Amino acid sequence: MSLRARLLLLVVVVAGLALAAAAILSRQAVRTEFLRLETSERTVRLEEAADLLGGFLRERGSWIGADSVLARWRGRAGASGRGRGELLLLGPDGSVLAASTPEYHTARVERRPDDGLAITVSRREGDVVRLRRELVVGGPHAVVRGPDGTLRATLYRIPVMNAEALPSPFIVSVNRWLLLAALVSGALAILLTLALSRRILGPVEALTAAVRRMERGDLSPRVPVRSSDEIAELTRAFNRMAESLQENEESRRRLLGDVAHELRSPLTNLRCQIEAVEDGLLPPDAATLKSLHEETLLMGRLIEDIQDLALAEAGRLPLHRERVDMRGVLEAAAASFTPIARDRRVALRVESDGAAPVDADPARLAQVLRNLVANALAHTPE
Repeated sequence: MSLRARLLLLVVVVAGLALAAAAILSRQAVRTEFLRLETSERTVRLEEAADLLGGFLRERGSWIGADSVLARWRGRAGASGRGRGELLLLGPDGSVLAASTPEYHTARVERRPDDGLAITVSRREGDVVRLRRELVVGGPHAVVRGPDGTLRATLYRIPVMNAEALPSPFIVSVNRWLLLAALVSGALAILLTLALSRRILGPVEALTAAVRRMERGDLSPRVPVRSSDEIAELTRAFNRMAESLQENEESRRRLLGDVAHELRSPLTNLRCQIEAVEDGLLPPDAATLKSLHEETLLMGRLIEDIQDLALAEAGRLPLHRERVDMRGVLEAAAASFTPIARDRRVALRVESDGAAPVDADPARLAQVLRNLVANALAHTPE
């Protein structure tokens, strides 16, 4: 899976989880507040019914006929869609005084410590008596007081079985809008991720293309830096690496050219002298053999230098480090080149005042000094 696909999948998963959590919390909060407001409205309507029953008690002096009042009230509330359920009027002692449905007259009512009711209703179906138990915990209720202000009864609303579980149109509408918001937010998240991934992964793709060109031997590609973040730092590091590789490649080519040039001279001398001996133009005496031997020694030194250079570039050049007196190394190098310098009319002297001992390989250090002095003598006028 590509990095772009994984980034898109990660954003989709995170956005999906966040949207799901927000939708669940929002739905629960809306449902809770809606039910609270609906319960408050039902309580207000129950209080209106309680006032009506209070007037009925003052007018009649008893609860006879209160069933019809509750039935009519229940009918009007049910027609409006906001008062589904039965109405039950209980006395101070818990006895059933009136009910919107006749079967609740024979119900057994038990008050609960949490101001709720445990109601057991018997229903006769032929010769069989069926029991249905309904529990109202902290449901809406309203008190009915007599003319003297004393508590005469309590009016309860008993919800119809499973009626409260039915989704109201308001809850359905809220769920629909939450779903729509989640879909729109998810689509926006995907579009923004695609746009941002193109901006973020564009330099990465450019780096990949440049690396593939370098794999094919092209060390010239450079990636432009267009930001100041971590990817920009990676791009700058890649450009520095490419420049270093290109410089090393150019140095290697120059080295090969120099090596070929340095080896060509002694090989040419050897070939010419050997051909001269074969043609009888040069006698095969001790002087000729000495000259050929010197050319082979020169070629051996060149080959050793090339081998040392290869080991140094590979980081495997052996070094035997010790405390070295620089004055002694300098004087030894000067002594070995003094005859050559005198023949070329070049002044060669050692200035080693204040030269402190160093931690180095004396043989390699002497080799470096010999190369430097030999090059200087070769290119210094009289």
